[in-house]
Amino acid sequence: ATPTMTALMSEAAIGAIDPLLPEEYCTIGMSTAVTYLNATFVDMTLTVVAALAEIEGRHLAFEIMAFDELGQVARGRHERHVINADHFMQTARKRCEAVQARIK
Repeated sequence: ATPTMTALMSEAAIGAIDPLLPEEYCTIGMSTAVTYLNATFVDMTLTVVAALAEIEGRHLAFEIMAFDELGQVARGRHERHVINADHFMQTARKRCEAVQARIK
């Protein structure tokens, strides 16, 4: 299914870059575009690959590919930004506080 495959592609990109970042940094997904090349079937093993293709400041672009036992089934591009995790969480908490205040 599309959501599962694109999630695996995103996880491949995260696994390729996040362990290399300083502890206080991580990446967040910004966009994913996938083109299907071949059908795959239930019970086939899907293997995904993410290769860092472009770095522009804190913007990272990955070439992403998916394969099953018969060959390539999809390809695309996944973009991520490097962020400070603590700052991101503070911003997210403030946003949630505004929603929680409306609910009460």
